[in-house]
Amino acid sequence: MPSAAEVKSLFRQFLRVGRKFPNYNIRHYIQRRSKEEFHSLAANADAAAAEAAWQRAKSQLEVWQRQSVVYQLYGRKVKTVLVRAGSGSRSTPARWLMQLQRHSVAGEQNDALGMRRQQLEEAQQQQQLLEEAAA
Repeated sequence: MPSAAEVKSLFRQFLRVGRKFPNYNIRHYIQRRSKEEFHSLAANADAAAAEAAWQRAKSQLEVWQRQSVVYQLYGRKVKTVLVRAGSGSRSTPARWLMQLQRHSVAGEQNDALGMRRQQLEEAQQQQQLLEEAAA
């Protein structure tokens, strides 16, 4: 049966591996699952079950270490909107919403201006055709 120091070390390794994942969702999933598993196994007093859980945790750690390398090599290099928006020191969810709304409003205004320009160009072309037909 592993000692308390070994269990604590393994738990910290799980958290370190979780931090290596570039994807926000996977990173937090691994950290959350690690905490849940270790807390649920802490109440287990059976030596055989504890040894089986120890072996299973060590093999799972190896799998996650390999997966973190694969994600670092082949994963998406662009950070998600949530991670990019939260990178500032004063970022809050309200500020993220304001930024998203500002960008969407600006995009809508640009679309409206583009449509208006297109309508004006079409009207000018029709005017030219009418003038040419009258001449």
